[in-house]
Amino acid sequence: PGGGGAVTGGGVVVRVRLCLGCAGRGPGDLRGCALGAWATQGGVVLAPTFLMAWLFTSSSRRTLLLRRPAGYSLAAAAALAVVLHPAVHAMQSLVARLYPINEDFAKALEGIFREAPAFWQLVVVVAVVPAVCEELAFRGFILSGFRHVGSKRRAIVYSALFFGFTHGVLQQSIVASVLGMVIGYVAVQSGSILPGIVFHLIHNTLAVASTRPEITETLSDRLPRLGRMMVTVEQGSLAFRWPAVLISALLASALLVWFGRLPYAKSEEERQRDAILKGSRDEYGASP
Repeated sequence: PGGGGAVTGGGVVVRVRLCLGCAGRGPGDLRGCALGAWATQGGVVLAPTFLMAWLFTSSSRRTLLLRRPAGYSLAAAAALAVVLHPAVHAMQSLVARLYPINEDFAKALEGIFREAPAFWQLVVVVAVVPAVCEELAFRGFILSGFRHVGSKRRAIVYSALFFGFTHGVLQQSIVASVLGMVIGYVAVQSGSILPGIVFHLIHNTLAVASTRPEITETLSDRLPRLGRMMVTVEQGSLAFRWPAVLISALLASALLVWFGRLPYAKSEEERQRDAILKGSRDEYGASP
């Protein structure tokens, strides 16, 4: 798709998802949350993405970045999600202090997470389904379309903003936009959607795990050194001390630098832009 196709696709997903969020009622249990996730992710995010990729592109596979990446890029994406978690958690806490979230909504969501009968059920609903559907839409169709503007940086930022808008809640939108830039960078540099899916899946899984007291207590008991870098807050949830946040940011920066050194497949517009810039530099260098 072109840039217009990316805007259209992103606009459809954002508009419909926000309308459903305004019209619907908050889920009272895990079953309601699961049904809402399947309906929203499958019907609003994934179905339009596949339809537009089939109708408006010459190669759906190339548009959605359905390429086999190098194995080390998958491992690096998984490691990035793990080491970045404390820094993201700190950013979420900061955003929540600056823009306090509705207490009733927060308590209802925490209740669903804690009262779920099995952790794997939460992982499927909150991690697996969004990781697959949202990555195919935002780092597949929409990011590929925005790369026609001729700049991978702008394409990553634009797709990340659409990704943030779809979350509806301001606090989630801010954090999601930042994470969208990280995942978009990983997808562009690796040339595949799969590292982004791995990152998204592990990030959401860790976020859910940090709200489950049985997991946080076991982790603190078995890894005492790691436990000293964390503190238990309300109802067994975890927060990270500042040394852990600093180490998280440094390690994540190192991994992003590593991704930056990967050769990536440029779009036609990026190649044309580079050729024009090279010609201008050559002409300027040859002039007196």
